[in-house]
Amino acid sequence: MVVISGQLIVKICNEEYNRPTCMLLGVQEELSVIVSDLTMILGIAHGLNLLFGLDLFKCVFLSAIDVVLFPLFITLLDKCKMEKLFASIAGLALLFYVFGVLIS
Repeated sequence: MVVISGQLIVKICNEEYNRPTCMLLGVQEELSVIVSDLTMILGIAHGLNLLFGLDLFKCVFLSAIDVVLFPLFITLLDKCKMEKLFASIAGLALLFYVFGVLIS
């Protein structure tokens, strides 16, 4: 939602641009989402590779499973439980990082 006008960006584009331009903007947006998801998956895979020393194929597979299961966990658990789960995972990652720094 656009803060200034209070309208959705799709509605503003439909009013301002012709149909081919709107379609081009839609394709560009979808490509941007795909690239963003791929960047997230590869970033998680690289982090798993660095943390645990697994090969990249297994890390990409694990991160893809994470991306697929994330919406499922959101629908199955309520918001409070999800926030506790995320805080626990972030704390565990911080703990591993601190241990890694202390060991090295």
